[in-house]
This record gives sequence, structure tokens and C-alpha cells, in this order.
Amino acid sequence: MLSEHVSKHESLLSTLQWLLELPATSVGNTLHQSAQLVAAVLHAEKVDTFLYDPTTESLVAYGTSQTPMGAKQQALGLDRLPLALGGRAVEVYQTGQPYWSGQVQRDPAELPGMKEDLGIKSEILVPLSADGTLRGVVLVSSSAEQHFTEEDLHFLEAVTHWIGVVMHRAELVEQQTHEAMVQAHRLAAEEILTVMAHDLGNMLTPIKGRLDLLERRARREGQVAYERELLIIKQCVVRVRRLMTDLLDVARFRQGLFTLDVQAFDLVEMLSDMVSIWSTPEHAIQLHAPDHLSSQQI
Repeated sequence: MLSEHVSKHESLLSTLQWLLELPATSVGNTLHQSAQLVAAVLHAEKVDTFLYDPTTESLVAYGTSQTPMGAKQQALGLDRLPLALGGRAVEVYQTGQPYWSGQVQRDPAELPGMKEDLGIKSEILVPLSADGTLRGVVLVSSSAEQHFTEEDLHFLEAVTHWIGVVMHRAELVEQQTHEAMVQAHRLAAEEILTVMAHDLGNMLTPIKGRLDLLERRARREGQVAYERELLIIKQCVVRVRRLMTDLLDVARFRQGLFTLDVQAFDLVEMLSDMVSIWSTPEHAIQLHAPDHLSSQQI
């Protein structure tokens, strides 16, 4: 008995060492590799790591050992357990208390699919927590009666704790990777926007120059209507150029090249500029406003 206890202790230490050495690339890979390790140590025919999915209110097997029973479970759709169906896995998740049985086929609370379709006769279920939050359960199964011992239960409880630690580490890596990708996409979009704004600004310069020439010619020749239309077009060009400048300023601000200097502006003056552009003899726009209205007054 002493040698068996020592052997279990050594297996626990070895398993914990293997778990901590798992590469934290993704949650799915981490849980699959963890299931493989536990299945090998406990000589189980199937090990699952079920995580709660709030969108479907189900326990979903994100990590399952690559065994015949594991493949059969996925083929039967038993890798997704709705809470409404009950069963021991749901019970352990909801109560946070472990479950251990060597005669599952006689357990009326276990799902028929587990007992009849998969032929499970021995199982251990342990709640899984990560970062202090109950996240799911770890299920170890066998088709042999009395296959697992109470020692195996304690072993799985210790291992499950470290699976939660490794899983949380993998989640942090996934989060950092996602944030890095989002940041890279944002920087790329801002770079494209900056280039486009700069190029459009350059294109507006000769357009404004030609409009100035046409406006002066219309004034010399007394073409009042043409002069007015050219003035409106030139105002539009100025506004577009100002927009390009604002886009460049936003990009520079996001890059930390300067800080904002918030200043008040006259809303009536801004609206008057817009009215002069959009108003036509056929569709006149009238502005009724006080002489001055500062943005700070709103």
C-alpha cells in the first residue's frame, strides 16, 4: 500500500510538471493536451474538459482525449450537454461538488447516453475553476466497474486545479494575441487613412489654384453669377481640405505626436458658412440665430 501511495504521489508530481510545461498557445490545445495527460495517468478510456457556454446554456467539451470512447462521444453529440437535461456533469457544475462512482450504470441521475450509448460504468467528475471563477467540469470515464479509487478522485482534484491555472494562462495569451492583432489592424487602417488624406490634400491644391484664376476672371468680366458659383465651389474645396487636415491630425493624435487643445468656436459662423454653400436662388436657406453662439454655451 505504501509503494502504491508513493507511486500515485509521483504520478501527481509528474502530471503537474507536464501541465506546467504545456505551451500556452490556445485554450483548446491546452485542454486537449491536458485530457491526454490525465487519460494516460489514470488509464481512463475518456477524459473531457467541459466548459460552460452561456450562449447555449450548455457544457461543451473543449478538451477531449483522443480515444475510441472520446471519438464515439463526439459522433453521438454527447460532447455538448445542455443544463436543462441534467445529468451528473451538470450537477457537479451547478453545485461545485465532485462526484465519484464505480457503478454508473445503476445511477438513475446519470444521462442514458452516458450509461447506455457510451457504456460508462466508472466516472469521476470534478468542478473546474479558473481565476477564481467556476468554469466547468473535468470528467474521467471508464467502461469497467470500480475502475477508479478515492485516491484517483483526490488526484484529479489536484490536477484539475492546475488545469484551471494553465487554462487561464492560455486565455491571457489568446487575449494578448487578439489585442495585438486589433492594434495592428488599427495602425494599418490609420496608415492608409493618413496616406489617402495626404494625397487628396495635394490634389486639392491645384484645383483651388484654378478656381482662384476663374474667380478673378469672372470678377473682371462682371460675371456675377459665375463669380458666386465659383466662390461656393472654392468654399467646398476649402472645407474638404480642412477635413483632410483634421483626418491627419486625428492620426497624429492617436500616435501621441501632440495633445488636444480644446477651444470654443462660434456655431453661428459655422452654420453661416454651410448655408452659403448649400443655399441656391431656387432653394434658399434662411438661418435664424443670435449674432454669436459659442460652443461652450451648449
